[in-house]
Amino acid sequence: MKIHKNWSCDMTADGTLLGFEPMLDVLLSDQNGQSVHWQFLIDSGAEYSMAPRSLCEFLGIPWEDGQPMVVSGIAGREECNIIGRIHDVEISISGVDRRLVIPIFFASGESVSLIGRRVFFDAFRIEFDQPFRTTTLESLWDELEA
Repeated sequence: MKIHKNWSCDMTADGTLLGFEPMLDVLLSDQNGQSVHWQFLIDSGAEYSMAPRSLCEFLGIPWEDGQPMVVSGIAGREECNIIGRIHDVEISISGVDRRLVIPIFFASGESVSLIGRRVFFDAFRIEFDQPFRTTTLESLWDELEA
C-alpha cells in the first residue's frame, strides 16, 4: 500500500514563505488508549523520532520513567546537546491500517517534532520528491511478514 503526502508550507508570522517541508500527521496513543493528533517532520537524518516533553505529558506518559539520553546535533558542541527521555509509543498513520510502536526521544523542554529512522523507516519505503514537494510512504509490513 502506498500513500502520498503533499509537503506543508513553512511560513513566518507575517506570511513570508520559508519553504516546504515533508510533514506527516500522526496519531499517537495516550495512556488511556485514546488517539492524539500530532504533526511531525519526516527527517531521514535523524536516528530517533523526537518531540517536546509537553507531548509526553499530554499523552499521560511519566517523562521521568523513560530511558535517559543526551542527543547531540550536527554541530557536535556540548552547548547544543539536548537532554531527554526515550519512551516507546504506539502510533498510526492515516491511510495505513496497522499500528507501529516507535521509540520517541522526548526532549526536556520544547523541541521540534521529528519522525526519525529507527523503526519507522524499517516499516516504510520512503521517497522524497523535492520538485513535486511530495513524500510517498509504501508500507513494507507484507514484505516483512513474508
